[in-house]
Amino acid sequence: MAGYNILLSEGNMFGYNTVANRPYGIFQQPNVMASFLATGLVISGYLLARQPHTKYLHWRHKLILLYATPVLTIPLLVVLASRTGWLGSILALALLLPYVHRFAARNRAYTWGAMLLLGLGVGLGLTQVGDNQSLLQQKADLESPRAYTFPQTLDMLIEKPLSGYGYGRFEPEYMLYTARQHQLNSEYPAGLPSMDHPHNELLYWGAEGGILPLFGILLAMGYVLYWLTKARKGTRIGILSLFIPIVLHSQLEYPFYHSAIHWISFILLIYWVDQRGGKSYQFNFGRSSKLILRLGSLLLPIVISFFMLTSLQTNQVLTEFEKSKPKNPDILDRVTNPIVWKDRYEWDINSTFLQLGLATGNPDYIQSFVDWSQEFIQHKPRPSVYKNLILAYQGLSDERLAEEIRGEAKFLFPNVDFDNITLVKVGEKSKSDATASE
Repeated sequence: MAGYNILLSEGNMFGYNTVANRPYGIFQQPNVMASFLATGLVISGYLLARQPHTKYLHWRHKLILLYATPVLTIPLLVVLASRTGWLGSILALALLLPYVHRFAARNRAYTWGAMLLLGLGVGLGLTQVGDNQSLLQQKADLESPRAYTFPQTLDMLIEKPLSGYGYGRFEPEYMLYTARQHQLNSEYPAGLPSMDHPHNELLYWGAEGGILPLFGILLAMGYVLYWLTKARKGTRIGILSLFIPIVLHSQLEYPFYHSAIHWISFILLIYWVDQRGGKSYQFNFGRSSKLILRLGSLLLPIVISFFMLTSLQTNQVLTEFEKSKPKNPDILDRVTNPIVWKDRYEWDINSTFLQLGLATGNPDYIQSFVDWSQEFIQHKPRPSVYKNLILAYQGLSDERLAEEIRGEAKFLFPNVDFDNITLVKVGEKSKSDATASE
């Protein structure tokens, strides 16, 4: 699907926006797609080096697939314009190529290397299609918010190294911490709005839990590296290269929260290391345990499939509601699984209440939004919610609370303009939208 996305034109039958989006496939995010492709690319080279040195025909179909992988993945990696994917691929290949050169048959290693170059050539050719060239030039600029969000999160860890700020509390504590520091020193960068993760897994666990979870993660990492040393001499660097794309991605973003297959792939790679050097133990299951496992293997796919289908249906319904003009609240009655879309579902409901309340002058509708938003901003302070909360208090004719919320919002988000958020009474044109889009 990701490859097909490259060839789609505007107004295609899938509704895919070829102007705004990159060919990210089912992952819905370019970097997640890129690290997955990079992992597959490295695995193909690793498996090539492990194939027996035989000329019998029954091995050739496997070799064809391994040769084809670079030609299929590298063009997508180029067009995705993911710096995370590029860096992960380059580092992983730098570790893998010596392993392939040493253990793969010479003609196979050269053929696979030629496929790498062919894939790169095809990818560079695809950059001449549409706006890909300008996108690549943009991504070549290494400027990123991580340049200040990483140091900010590290400062948080240094301030509370033992206890951390509490699990699930990163976003509100990050915004409050950066706001205080910016108020004390205007040179200190203001916090990045809506950042619920610092885009670094180690910093995330350190900020929320302190050094104890960091120690646990590093201990587990050391244990895996220890078993890696038990592998056959000369193969260790090749096995290590398999981890590079996903591990690097976890230090620049949060792929495990976006993609279950990344987590499964990571666990399988750890299992592979364990098989190379670890000890195996055999356990015998009793009759009742076998029965439970069999029932579980039957019921679990059914339950998961039902949950996923209802999640997709709910996403479709919410999208339909958000696109409807004017908003039709009856559409939300068709939602079947609000759990996975909880925040989005509640936003749609309560922002609609606010719109209706402001339009009709019904204070009950407005108060419903106020009650929900006051609780929401305690764990997810977002500029859009603050903007609507200002309008809500103005709709209730409570200018004192409206100004208090405005002051709080300007303190937390000094780079966001809240001064122009003003509700104009019915009959006059508002200087701002009735509600701010999230």
